[in-house]
Amino acid sequence: MGQCYSVILKVKVNDEAGLVKALKEKISRAGEERVDYSLDHFAELGIGTDTSLDLFKIFFAGWKGVFTSTPDGKLLADFDCSYGWENVMITAFNEIAPYLKDNSYIKIYPDSGCDYAKVKDGKAVWKA
Repeated sequence: MGQCYSVILKVKVNDEAGLVKALKEKISRAGEERVDYSLDHFAELGIGTDTSLDLFKIFFAGWKGVFTSTPDGKLLADFDCSYGWENVMITAFNEIAPYLKDNSYIKIYPDSGCDYAKVKDGKAVWKA
């Protein structure tokens, strides 16, 4: 049993190396955070951990690791995942905010409600 998610991600990366390092460090804490990132599965899909786009696919695009891109630069994903994945996405966005330009944002639509954050001065500001 899981939850359905729709994610809208609009980001401009300020520091690619810093962002990649931050998400790799988050992955390295998988055991203590009790998260299975299924890196072998993503590797079979040709998705690694060396670019921000590949890492966004792992964190924000579900098992298929597929985004739809819009002409204005948004990345859109719809997928099923565990109920706890919402928290994984929220904490990941918090950790990459210092490496994103202001006004980058994420919208996470779980089965009900919405989690929305916009980057301001290197921090994710979450709105109710």
